[in-house]
Amino acid sequence: MNEYRLHHRGNLVRMEQRYTRLAESYLNLILTTSKTHIDRRILRYYVEIPYYFAPLIIKTWYDESKFYRYGTSVSITGTEHFTTIVWRSVKYVGFAVQEINDMIHFVAVFEPEPSGHYRSAVAYAHLINFRLKFCCGQNEYHEIPHELNILKKVGRCGFSNRIWRNFLNEINEYRLRHRAGIVKIKSEYTKLAEKYLNTILKTPKKYLNLRLLRNYVGIPFYFAPLIIKNWYDERKKYKYGTKVAIAGTEHFTAIVWRNVKHVGFAVQEKDDTIHFLAVFGPEPNGPKLFSSNVKGRSYFSSSRFLVKT
Repeated sequence: MNEYRLHHRGNLVRMEQRYTRLAESYLNLILTTSKTHIDRRILRYYVEIPYYFAPLIIKTWYDESKFYRYGTSVSITGTEHFTTIVWRSVKYVGFAVQEINDMIHFVAVFEPEPSGHYRSAVAYAHLINFRLKFCCGQNEYHEIPHELNILKKVGRCGFSNRIWRNFLNEINEYRLRHRAGIVKIKSEYTKLAEKYLNTILKTPKKYLNLRLLRNYVGIPFYFAPLIIKNWYDERKKYKYGTKVAIAGTEHFTAIVWRNVKHVGFAVQEKDDTIHFLAVFGPEPNGPKLFSSNVKGRSYFSSSRFLVKT
């Protein structure tokens, strides 16, 4: 890919883990979602090919250059992969690959995305909404608390308002997998989250109490749907049965901590960055309480809830 970019006076691109994780999320959704329900835009940089042709994927995309007209101001059908590969503003890439029955499934993510972040985020939002709404058997509906009206709080990010509402569903889905009860939004925790977030955004880092940052994240707005999933994915580093905290897994253990009953969220958008903070109550990750509060995944539990969106 970098060789082709140099041919077209583009800079070298680098792999970054966060974009690889996003590519893996897209690929998992593609492979687990019925084709009749998948948003076709998510398939733009996806290919399914026999394993013996896998080395030709990037070359095949680049060969679309034969159909491209230089100097055009619009997209030319059938050349989107080529233009993405050599797009000059792209700085980072992420790849995901799975082999199933001698077929290679490949997805690439480009950053900044040539066709715009907004559409990709919407595509992901549709898919995650679909998964959360239709993965369940029986559903218990609860009215969404007023505190989660993110549309009023983040302006342009209102397109993903349902994603923010689904954060509660997503946390509860993960909790049920680990034999923990569902949590509910509580206004006092929401107010506390907003207070902490305001303090973080207004206080110089050298004066900031680092304890406030435990469940805070600043992330580009188009990655907002991945916040809770990224936290849950910390489970890969966790050792069940331990009695002490394991560095790098604190978000995962907070999400599935059995003694947690309520949560509160706060979110602000600044300069295309989403600042998100969660408060869990009672406070999780207490010393020597991990073995009784963090249980291994149960494959027989099912979601029985949904927040009305």
